[in-house]
Amino acid sequence: MLFRICIATASLIFASNAFALNAKRVSFPNSFPGYVKVYVSPTEGAADVLFMVDNSGSMETYQSQLKSNIPALTQALAKASISVQTAVVTTDMDSWSQNVPGKFVGTPAVLDSTSPTFEADLTSRMMVGTTGSSIEQPFASILTSLSAPLITADNAGFLRSDARLVVFMVTDAEDQSPTTSDEMVTFLKGLKGNAGVSVFGAIIPSSEVACSRDEGKPTKIEDFLAKMNGQTKNLCAPDWGSSLNDFAKDLVLKIAQTIQLPGTPEVSSIEVTYGSMTLVKDDMHLGWHYDTVQNAVILGDQIDWSTQAKGTELQIKFIPSYWY
Repeated sequence: MLFRICIATASLIFASNAFALNAKRVSFPNSFPGYVKVYVSPTEGAADVLFMVDNSGSMETYQSQLKSNIPALTQALAKASISVQTAVVTTDMDSWSQNVPGKFVGTPAVLDSTSPTFEADLTSRMMVGTTGSSIEQPFASILTSLSAPLITADNAGFLRSDARLVVFMVTDAEDQSPTTSDEMVTFLKGLKGNAGVSVFGAIIPSSEVACSRDEGKPTKIEDFLAKMNGQTKNLCAPDWGSSLNDFAKDLVLKIAQTIQLPGTPEVSSIEVTYGSMTLVKDDMHLGWHYDTVQNAVILGDQIDWSTQAKGTELQIKFIPSYWY
């Protein structure tokens, strides 16, 4: 009975996590002692990345910095074995200045990272101009763009059920929409469930005193980022645009290298194999390491997945710590 209770508890823990690299299946041992086995497809990670770019009059310099660093972003993504889609939306929610508030920028609206013109297309989308409304509403814009009717009409095809949603906000202003930070958190988490959500904010922090900002301190946006455990980049930093490379690396880490485990393992018992390959523990590039905070196996960033046949699954097996 104790064995069954422990396994049931492990199952609940596993089900409650927002997986980074989705588990295909999990098997539990029928007798004591035995291994829990987790199977994943390391080349099937996916991310839907929404860039929310401020298009008000004060954003020209920041958009130029964004544009110049798009190659770093796309090149980092190209090295990863994940499927990435991107779209761009602005802070402008005034119908007098654009026909459909919340509609993704450009045609096609959704870009695929495997496209040979992905870098040029994304660069073009990012240059949203500076003639948008001075009443910046990033929260309302994001919510509208990912809700009906737009998400099944003009913005159709962006959200995939098995992909992690990533929101990258670029604005020098506070959110001025009626949408609260709590409402944004509830909406995004409810939208993606176990597929997960990551948020990043390139903003002028409230603590910044050497740089002018538009429409006051972004306390509302900062509250949202904090509640979502999001990362913040300072638009006033001269090299903030280079953070797109860091953003891409973090995205790959979350989507393609992190595998949360169903219950706490006895670390010494963990074995990771990929077809005929046995991955080496504590090799940060070609092997794996265990992260106690996330209760996750983190795969190396230089593993060559092409050495095995297409469709090969990676297996992680371990003995639960409660058996020791």
